[in-house]
Amino acid sequence: MLPAKMPFYMKSQNNRGFTLIELSIVLVILGLILGTIAPLFTTLTKKSKLSDGKQVVTTARNEIKGDLIRTRVLPANLSNVGHTMDPWQNNLVYLPAPNMAGKDICNWLATGSNQTGLAICLDGDCTANKKANIAFIIASIGSNFNRQTETPANRDGDSSDLEVRTYSYGTTIDRYTTAPDPNRATDQYDDIIHYVTADELLQQISCTIKINNQSGQTVCSGGTAIPDKVDVTALQYNQTVTIGGTLDNCVTIGSSCQLTYQNAQLADTARNGMVQITSPPPGCNLMDM
Repeated sequence: MLPAKMPFYMKSQNNRGFTLIELSIVLVILGLILGTIAPLFTTLTKKSKLSDGKQVVTTARNEIKGDLIRTRVLPANLSNVGHTMDPWQNNLVYLPAPNMAGKDICNWLATGSNQTGLAICLDGDCTANKKANIAFIIASIGSNFNRQTETPANRDGDSSDLEVRTYSYGTTIDRYTTAPDPNRATDQYDDIIHYVTADELLQQISCTIKINNQSGQTVCSGGTAIPDKVDVTALQYNQTVTIGGTLDNCVTIGSSCQLTYQNAQLADTARNGMVQITSPPPGCNLMDM
């Protein structure tokens, strides 16, 4: 038996589409959902990029420190740094201390220097919140594509260093006015700043050079006889050592010589902190080991 045909009025009810009112309701609901999600998505994206920006600046800081610890020289630029651009494709800002840039930090100390020439003023306060003897500052200009951190200059009348004023995130200020960077005084401060002090670096760098006796004879240092093939001393950056020839256990002192840290550092071409005396006093010629 053939199935009975469906009545016409039932066909038209099953095949009808959405009414305009139903479509309008759906569109309103979708609009409400998108209106709620879109700002949240934008906020999450900004937070993610801010986190990435902080990580890039931290990584660049560590790379600069690593290069300095390896070579003992504060880089004058970022040519040896792997991370030089932030997530917004802006070049990082690098401000090395003027008295240290391009110099061997141990030689810098050996000359009696104790001022890097760079300071940072937190919250723009160069009186209560000034931190002196900064080795370098590394920064991202942030998501507003506007560098707001100023060029180092004498802000407090102290001629021994130049100051850079930094501010809390969100402060309405723009201290950098050099073209072509935009000067927008109404922008909120979003520069990401890291800095490293000279003291922090000195805790990780050895400014000591061992001097080994390879003169072929016993020498005298500090009242002690130093046989051949034995270390004479470990010379600190602020020390000078006197080495004399000896015949009988440092009682009879012949000709002598004085060696400074700078003498030893010049001979230490391998930068391994070890040199050797290749001739007895008064020559005391130094060579790398």
